Amino acid sequence: MNDVQVRSGECHFVFRESTWLHAVVGTCVTVCIWDQENQSGGMCHYRLPVVTEAIALGDHTHDYGTCAIPHLLKKFKHTSSNPENLRAWVIGGGQVHDGEYMQSQQIGDRNVIVALETLARFGIPIVGLSVGGNSGRQIRFNPKLGDVDFRYVDDSPNAAEHRGLAQDYSPRWVYVVSARQTFNASIEKAFSHDPSIHIHVLPDLESVDRYFFHQAPHALIIDAQYLDSPLYSAASSARIAEQHPLPTVVVADSVMPLPDDQYLTLAQTVGHRILVSTHQHLSKVLAAAIRLNSLSAPMPVKGAHLASNAERITETAMWNGRKFDEEQGERNQDEMHLNQTGRPDGVVLVGSSTGGVDALEVLLSQFPSNMPPICIAQHIPEDYSLALVQRLNTKSRLTVKEAVDGEILAHNCVYFAPGNHHIKLVQLSHDKVVVRTTQDPPINSFRPSVDYLFDSATKIHGWHLVAALLTGMGSDGANGLHRLKQHGAFTLVQDEKSCVVYGMGRVANALGAACKTVSIQDMATAILDAYQSPVSALSCDNRDELSKELR
Repeated sequence: MNDVQVRSGECHFVFRESTWLHAVVGTCVTVCIWDQENQSGGMCHYRLPVVTEAIALGDHTHDYGTCAIPHLLKKFKHTSSNPENLRAWVIGGGQVHDGEYMQSQQIGDRNVIVALETLARFGIPIVGLSVGGNSGRQIRFNPKLGDVDFRYVDDSPNAAEHRGLAQDYSPRWVYVVSARQTFNASIEKAFSHDPSIHIHVLPDLESVDRYFFHQAPHALIIDAQYLDSPLYSAASSARIAEQHPLPTVVVADSVMPLPDDQYLTLAQTVGHRILVSTHQHLSKVLAAAIRLNSLSAPMPVKGAHLASNAERITETAMWNGRKFDEEQGERNQDEMHLNQTGRPDGVVLVGSSTGGVDALEVLLSQFPSNMPPICIAQHIPEDYSLALVQRLNTKSRLTVKEAVDGEILAHNCVYFAPGNHHIKLVQLSHDKVVVRTTQDPPINSFRPSVDYLFDSATKIHGWHLVAALLTGMGSDGANGLHRLKQHGAFTLVQDEKSCVVYGMGRVANALGAACKTVSIQDMATAILDAYQSPVSALSCDNRDELSKELR
């Protein structure tokens, strides 16, 4: 029998062949889907949850659950699978060796929720689920026979067995929403043999909302016919998910996707942990839903970030970006102004080469302790990049670090391209952008490349972009800066007098890429002024005239 390792960012589909598909996951999630009639199946393995459709990801499409799962389902469509014959398993989404910052972003939990949401939209029942926790999982799947098993990578067999026994005998409250007596009777009969399941029938979702604090349920079962009733239309006032996302199983006579309007209303009420099941598979699907209570922690508020440099970043930092300055003991007025302008979110981009080490020290040492995220591509040998980051971290009031693949940009952090790696920005949603590290081929003979970083930012929409090109030999970054300016970014170039080598900046100015040219001593102030100015005040015409005057 063949063995295939499905790595992160990969999908694999097998049609009527005896093959074992293998994966090892931590925060990543694998979705295994099996067609019991065609004896075929596939596995996708992704590491990040959501990507906006406007972003061209190329070879990295399957790194995102919203892309990977539909792609796998298309394989079944191409082999004429009947959706009613499909069954799914969702495994992974733990918080494993990712540090405090990555855990605060709950990437694993969000990956699991994306799987549930996507499978529910397509009407695919989940018959097996193992998610969350602090252990990785090693998974194998036989797509011909539909056999799925896994083991915890970090747990001893006894610990895993003990955890399973504890789950089996703990009491579970399940609320059932239906106006049909026959439906309610069938549910009660189905679980009458299991003394750990306590069924409580309610007429509508508003009743669930009222009963919630009296006895919080582990899961909710909803009669699919209820979703077509006037009672469901009136359920918009129920906001269960605001207190606690509630795993929900919609039970129908046959597996079918939920209509968009029904799905969105239900998701607003109970959250996105929605599963679809028939009566035949309800016991397995409900068991999967109950396990989802391990994902009950609230999502972090916007801007939550890692206090990896504890002596400079306090635990009292607020999500809107303001914070107390530990050294001065009072609000920094520039920082307060920075967060009261009403701008959309933004990011500062910096590119540098020869002479850039000293230039970056001048720049970062002048920034206040509250800044938008800053991303830097500096040409430097691989063996020296970490030492540079550590040195600059001691010179700046910001947290200076090497970028970690998949990390969400946060205020007050500076993200450096690791040696021999490009960095690029990918927009997940209107208010979230992640930094990706890659080893794509060098650009302009450089990796990291400034053009690579700058070009990725042109795909970001709704954010205020400020970009600066510093001292350096050659032309890397000049074209990217020009494209950023055309995209609406405010662009700056270090002047010839303060440059060690006036190469990259010279080419950028020749292209008309700079809105403003300033010395390195004035660059921090210029970046702050550009970032704090209303976007409407930074028209292309005004910037072009200013650039001409300074050139």
